[in-house]
Amino acid sequence: MDKRNVFVAGAGYMGNGIAQVAALAGYEVVMCDVSEGYLASGMEAIESSLGKLLSREKISGEQAERALACIRTTCDLKEAAAADIVIEAVHENIELKKEVFARLDGICPPHTIIGTNTSAIPISSIAAATSRPDRVVGIHFFGPVPLMRLVEVIKGLLTSEETMAAADNWARSLGKETVLVLRDHAGFVANRASMPSTIEAVCMVDEGLATPED
Repeated sequence: MDKRNVFVAGAGYMGNGIAQVAALAGYEVVMCDVSEGYLASGMEAIESSLGKLLSREKISGEQAERALACIRTTCDLKEAAAADIVIEAVHENIELKKEVFARLDGICPPHTIIGTNTSAIPISSIAAATSRPDRVVGIHFFGPVPLMRLVEVIKGLLTSEETMAAADNWARSLGKETVLVLRDHAGFVANRASMPSTIEAVCMVDEGLATPED
C-alpha cells in the first residue's frame, strides 16, 4: 500500500495503541493531542507495551526501536496536512468528533482518507461535518489495540468503494483481521452481537440467579 503517512488524532488508550501498531508495520506516524502531558503519557504507554511484547519475544529489540523512531508527536492538528490516512481517536462525543473532522477537512489534502475509531456513532453523522463524506470511513479498532486482531471497517452512507477498499487494505497491512460493515447502523457488528448476552447477564443478576462477580 502506498499510503505511508499516518496521523492519529488522540494519544489516549486507543490512539496510542493505533499509533503503535502502525509504527510497527513500518508507517511514519504523527500522534496528536491537546497537551504535551497527554502526548508524554501516550508515548509512555507505547514504550511499556513494546517492552512487554519484547519480553514475550513477540517482537525483536530492533523492531521496538524502529517503531519508536517512526512515531513523532505534536499538539498541532495542522500537521495532518501531510497525512495519507488520518485516524481520529478522541473521546466518544459526537460534537467533539464533528469539530475535529471539520478542522481536518480544511487541513488534509484531497487524497487523504479520514477514519474514525468510533465504536458506535454512525459514520454518516461524523462525515456530515466535512465536504468529503466519500473519503470518510469507520476504522474501529478494539482495545488493547496491539493485542486485539479485530478491526471493523464501516461504510458511511456516502463512503466510496475506493475508500472502503483502501481502509480495509490498510488495516490488514497492520496484521489485523477485518470485518466489513456495509450499513451505517449505530453499534456496527461486534457491539450489536454482544448486546443480547450482556442484557441477559443483567437480567440474571436482577432476578437474583447470580452475583455480578459470578
